[in-house]
Amino acid sequence: MTTGAQLFSFSGDDQGTLPTTNVPLPWKVLSVEDDRSYQDSLIFSLKRLRVLGRPVELLTANSATEAALLLAKVQDIGLILLDVVMEEENAGLGLVETIRNTLGNQTVRIVLLTGQPGIAPRTRVVQDYDINEYWDKAELQDRLPSIVTTNLRTWQTMTELEQAHTGLQMVVEACQHISDRHDLARFSNTVLEQIAQVLGLEGNNGEGILCLEHNTQTTKPFTVLSSFGTFHQSRLQSPHDLNQALTAFTPAIEQALEAQKHQFFDNHAVLFFPHSSSSHGGADNTVHTVLLKTCEPLSQSVIRLLSVFSENIKTGFTNLMLLNRLQTLSYFDDSLHIYNRNWLIRNLTLLSQPQWRASALLLFSLNDYAERTLTFGHTAVERFLASICEQLKEKLPTGAPMVRLGRDTLAALCPSGKLPEVSSLQQLALMDIPIDGATRKARLTLAQLKLADVDQGFPPEEVLHLAQTVLYGARLAKQPLRIYQPEVFKRIQHDFDLLQQLIKALEEDQLTIFLQPKIRLTDEQVVGFEALVRWPRPDGSFTSPALFLPLAERSGLLDTLDLQVLHKAFNAAQRLSDAGYALPVAFNATWSDLNNEEYIDQLLSRLDSGDLPPALLELEITETQAMEGYQELAPRLEALRTKGMSVSIDDFGTGHSSLAYLTTLPADTIKIDRSFVQQLESGSIGEHVTETVIALGRRFNFAVVAEGIETRQQQAQLVKMGCLIGQGFLFAKPMPVDDILKWLDAS
Repeated sequence: MTTGAQLFSFSGDDQGTLPTTNVPLPWKVLSVEDDRSYQDSLIFSLKRLRVLGRPVELLTANSATEAALLLAKVQDIGLILLDVVMEEENAGLGLVETIRNTLGNQTVRIVLLTGQPGIAPRTRVVQDYDINEYWDKAELQDRLPSIVTTNLRTWQTMTELEQAHTGLQMVVEACQHISDRHDLARFSNTVLEQIAQVLGLEGNNGEGILCLEHNTQTTKPFTVLSSFGTFHQSRLQSPHDLNQALTAFTPAIEQALEAQKHQFFDNHAVLFFPHSSSSHGGADNTVHTVLLKTCEPLSQSVIRLLSVFSENIKTGFTNLMLLNRLQTLSYFDDSLHIYNRNWLIRNLTLLSQPQWRASALLLFSLNDYAERTLTFGHTAVERFLASICEQLKEKLPTGAPMVRLGRDTLAALCPSGKLPEVSSLQQLALMDIPIDGATRKARLTLAQLKLADVDQGFPPEEVLHLAQTVLYGARLAKQPLRIYQPEVFKRIQHDFDLLQQLIKALEEDQLTIFLQPKIRLTDEQVVGFEALVRWPRPDGSFTSPALFLPLAERSGLLDTLDLQVLHKAFNAAQRLSDAGYALPVAFNATWSDLNNEEYIDQLLSRLDSGDLPPALLELEITETQAMEGYQELAPRLEALRTKGMSVSIDDFGTGHSSLAYLTTLPADTIKIDRSFVQQLESGSIGEHVTETVIALGRRFNFAVVAEGIETRQQQAQLVKMGCLIGQGFLFAKPMPVDDILKWLDAS
């Protein structure tokens, strides 16, 4: 099998004059960081850096959401410096998934940064997420220029290879298209058409291609074989007009003939095709040139494509050896010597219906590919992966072609009737791989998808996406094998449809809030409310928050949703106050909200408006988020309390609070999670946790609220323990504001 290096060696040697360049375009580096001072330090550090003679332009984003929007618009970002912890603990890791899976960007280099080394353990992150490097910010002072330089050069190589694969596929198809053109006129005309198609030329704005024949034994300068665009015969009135049009290009043509090499300039090129040997071994006096005129300067990737394409023209597109070499580069992975993703997509497309229903895909992912690469280097890991591939060939059905889907993922297209048993597949998750005279363990994650479970009308790319979704789910769940079920697609489709509906609901302000009363347990008097978001549907039903809240969080819509809840809670408290019920309304906020400048600005604006006493509002944040972001959140929570607003720690007892933090926690209330309240009657550990939380509240002067009270016995036990406030279905379910006002009037 021909390697990529062999294919490009003759192209590089014969390129001739390269195009002149003007001001070098900058490399684009994106810094995703919510610490603006750190952003400024990065800008300063990279201000004078030049990589391969080009400056570095640093783009900045202050949140994962902002970065995702920027990446969707800017396509040529080569490196991302990504903070792990921003608007929420794993915002950076969530953005990695968005980049690789949603945006489908597999080439951009991602360097993960952390200022809190313990937040996201290095080994787990490298294993589970598609990142390239992971650094502590404190280690970057001296290393940043070398890290940026190395990753930008790697990105450039990967991008050029990807472009070459795409272009070479077009070359292969072009070769196949003209392979039946046997006479010179038809051949040359089709050559020009295919060059125009490969380069995307439309023949407008002065673009043109001309194929010329030169005979060294005659005085005639050339013969026009075919023309395209501005050089087309229908646009020129006479040979004199053609000579006039070619005057500016005559030196370039003569230079190509004299040097017997292609010549490339800013906006034009001359491709040179030497004489071919006659059937008797003598020399042919005929040579050909192709003059190419473009509107835009020729890029390096275009030059490479033209060089490769020209080699096929030189052999008349009938040289099957060269065609096979091109096909190899387009459809084979040169490192592992197996088929690549392009081949699999093409062959899935070509399967007949019976073949489709009788086939299955097996996917294999090397769990610690990234970690091994960091430790042993790319070359060693590629050899290790090649050995794994050989082992899999021995254990899978004979003739099942192996395919490389990604850097760490292999696939096999197998007859579904010959698939190994589940137990045998699970054994492949841990294999002994002989390499370099030793045996090493290979830990794999497997996924299986029978094509019969997927409609053949699905595009092959979508089928592979489904299989990779199953594989990704298995990796997250740390399962050795996961088998695709049709329900997976239904869930994906359901989530997608629900997401579109949620976007519309947020745009049209369809979401509302219900209020659940907080009750003084000794006399059952109402002392406040908690605002809970609800999504009403046109048929009168409601979408469960358990469905749409996680979806909003995964899709970056939670900030927008929480802003709407904030204003609705303010409005509800205002309505209660106007009706004569000066009772506080609590609303939930996240770590991301409190680190979102827009959210804080709008919250403070409402508090400072004077429309409502701040004491009638209470912000709730979960214990886990309060503790994990304590250093950043504590000052903001304290500032809200200073304005007269209360702060409550929700789901207390489910997180990992430190007593050192608890003594200085900027909060007024702690809420006992419903899971402990519901265990009170069973005498389990929930009773001990409840007693401990109440005691802590009493010791540190927190009010204590119990959630999820459903029975009189639970109420009595809580009162006996010293908990005086609670909420739950025993007293009232959450209700719309109108119903709450009626309920209060009736009470």
